[in-house]
Amino acid sequence: MTLDRNGRIWAIDDGKRAGHPIAPGAAKIVCIDPKTNAVVHRIILKAPVLLPNSHMNDLRVSLSHGSAGTVFVTDSSFGTEPALVVVDVATGQGRRVLSQSKAILPEKGFLAIIEGEPRQYLLKKPQLVSGGVDGIAITKDEQRLYFAPLTSRRLYSLPVALLADPMTDDAKLEAAIRDEGEKGVADGLDFDSHDRLYTTNYEHDCILRRDPDGSFKLMLRDPRILSPDGIFASETHVYCTFGQWNRLASFNDGKDRREPPYLLARFPIQAPEAYNALPDTASIKAGTPGD
Repeated sequence: MTLDRNGRIWAIDDGKRAGHPIAPGAAKIVCIDPKTNAVVHRIILKAPVLLPNSHMNDLRVSLSHGSAGTVFVTDSSFGTEPALVVVDVATGQGRRVLSQSKAILPEKGFLAIIEGEPRQYLLKKPQLVSGGVDGIAITKDEQRLYFAPLTSRRLYSLPVALLADPMTDDAKLEAAIRDEGEKGVADGLDFDSHDRLYTTNYEHDCILRRDPDGSFKLMLRDPRILSPDGIFASETHVYCTFGQWNRLASFNDGKDRREPPYLLARFPIQAPEAYNALPDTASIKAGTPGD
């Protein structure tokens, strides 16, 4: 989920139930106005934007592009076909882009150390997902979109205007991709109002912050931060959910190693003059399974 600059909630529903194909109409983008609790937009995702193995994972929104805005979705894929999905809100029309780009595809042979265990994607005995583009974040001026594959240590960005233009083909987009350097292993990404990028890190049970000069700072670290995933920076706090994805049965010889409670963390946004101070009022709260 995310908020647009008007305070409306945007959510992506990937429409997937384990062991079942994606039902028609199940995968969708929803916009809710919390002031009225009304559903403002409900955009159904369907072929050719939606593939049978799609995993519509995360989204960010620009209201500056398109008459009613543009939504950018990461299709991480439950298979081997990840892509960025660009949806015009006014028309509901979408397109898949950059499906063959190294900035979108998982890194082959990727190795991560999670809870002290080496994990790779092995075809017959996976220990880790083979994760395509996943984390996504948009600058507060809505001019640049940042994104990264799940199984990669690189961070990439693109101009939003170019990406939102339906006349821009993959060749032009590929040429415009900027490699922003290493950011560690991240699932979720988000910017605060000071143009600082928060990145989850599932190897070191932590959340990092990338400042405008490209330097990183440790914001939160705790052994309970297992598979930090969905992240959002409000005006005052950063929120993050923890998934324990490495403990799923499918990665552990059929044994589900997840342990309730499932957690949500919150820590305060620091003012720019407090760059060197770590948060002292972070909190981690328990939730019920699935929260």
